Amino acid sequence: MKKISVIFVVLLCLAGCSTTTALYQVRAQNKAKITRLTPGMTKDKVLNMMGTKEIIVCNSWGDTIGVVKNPFKTELLKTNNKTYEILYYYTDIIHSDADISEDELTPIVFENNKLIGFGWQVLSWAEEKEK
Repeated sequence: MKKISVIFVVLLCLAGCSTTTALYQVRAQNKAKITRLTPGMTKDKVLNMMGTKEIIVCNSWGDTIGVVKNPFKTELLKTNNKTYEILYYYTDIIHSDADISEDELTPIVFENNKLIGFGWQVLSWAEEKEK
């Protein structure tokens, strides 16, 4: 019976769960893909290139311990004259905990559905530009 339980857990993980090694791969792939982005790309092209996959992360017993979405989160930044759309992708590990914090994300910034750049400096520039 114990052997069947172990096989079932392994199959569950293979069917829908990824391990923490998969998180490393997500971060590495997102970092590599971001470097290939160029200003002026459409949001659809960026999403196609970066991916929109959701990864369920499980521990070694098959228990779900988290979900990583690509993009991890999105938001709108409204300034006096413009609205920027920001997609955040999981790219770094700063804290070895179960939470993904904002400093572990990389913002990708769009204006009028066109990429203007990525990274925290670009986001700060967009915020300051309208002040």
